[in-house]
Amino acid sequence: MNKKKSVINFFLVFIIFLFLMEGVFSLGVSPSSKQFNFQPGFEKIINYRVLGIDSDKELSLYVSGDLSKYVKLDRDSMKGPGEFSAIIELPDHIENPGPNKIFVAIREEVDKEISTMIAVSVVVKSIIVIHVPYPGKYLETKLISSNANIGEPIKFDLEVISRGDEDLIINPKIDIFSDQKLLETLVFQERDLASQEKIKLKKFLDTSNYNAGEYKAVATVNYGGAKPSIREADFKIGDLSIDILNYSKKIIIDKISRFNLELESGWNDPIQGLYADVSILRGLNELVGFETTTTQLTPWQKKTIVGYFDATNITEGFYDANITLTYYGKDKSRTSNELVKIEFIKKPFNMMIVVYILVGLIVLVIVLILLRKYIFKKKK
Repeated sequence: MNKKKSVINFFLVFIIFLFLMEGVFSLGVSPSSKQFNFQPGFEKIINYRVLGIDSDKELSLYVSGDLSKYVKLDRDSMKGPGEFSAIIELPDHIENPGPNKIFVAIREEVDKEISTMIAVSVVVKSIIVIHVPYPGKYLETKLISSNANIGEPIKFDLEVISRGDEDLIINPKIDIFSDQKLLETLVFQERDLASQEKIKLKKFLDTSNYNAGEYKAVATVNYGGAKPSIREADFKIGDLSIDILNYSKKIIIDKISRFNLELESGWNDPIQGLYADVSILRGLNELVGFETTTTQLTPWQKKTIVGYFDATNITEGFYDANITLTYYGKDKSRTSNELVKIEFIKKPFNMMIVVYILVGLIVLVIVLILLRKYIFKKKK
């Protein structure tokens, strides 16, 4: 009886937990984040909206973090969804340089008069980041690259932010590498960058003379600091090709055998109608041929496709297998061939079956001995 009650209590706790989790994921605040550059005497009003909560829910509002004393809320509580405001009034000077974080929090209050098995107070926070300039020259950079097919341009986005209290003169460039070998340099013009200023630059790489493969872009920005700011980004140049990464190198001879083929797309666009035509050869003669399943690949995707065939008439040994891939990309279609080696082996002897049989026989003998003793004792 006690065990039955324990099971019922567990399910009650689980159901309550699910309702609480629903509250965790529904309560929200917008905007979720804001960023500002520090200015002496900076003032700003941010309007917030509370979302995804019932109208009868009591909420507490409060501020925490590095500069919380410089932020005031127009209210400290509210009921249900609605709006409130945060007023930022910064001083003329802040000691701590770098990103200073302030958290505007909304907490769902628990009704203490209601007796529940679990009481959880849900809290969501919006973050305000105040960037205080570092002394002297300080630069932050970010490099983003894209992938493309041969003949299509590669776009590089270079974001540069001055986080120091001094103005800068910047000289950016992007070096293109393949296997640590420098192939090309994209040079930007020299620019002035004021303190706390952010600019976004872009460059395009002509890939007409490049081969398909993986490359590295290294952005270097000289700005008169102790050392330049360096950022790296990897990118790929593709062509309409598919690589065979792996395949079934050993196949057990059975009535119906399985053949796995692991493939990888080298194309920066979707590939449609992909399938493999596999021929098992003895010399120049085809012993058996079959097709795999048909599938599609997203750009640069790896996937395993499967084929089944009758291997009854194949004996043990090594055989050649010709794999022909057929696929389509955009307005192009292509086939590719690869000759591989496959070993056919007999189904291995399963020692576990012998172990099971021996264990079964031992158990049977023990049971018979015990039964015989029991019968003998009964007769006696």
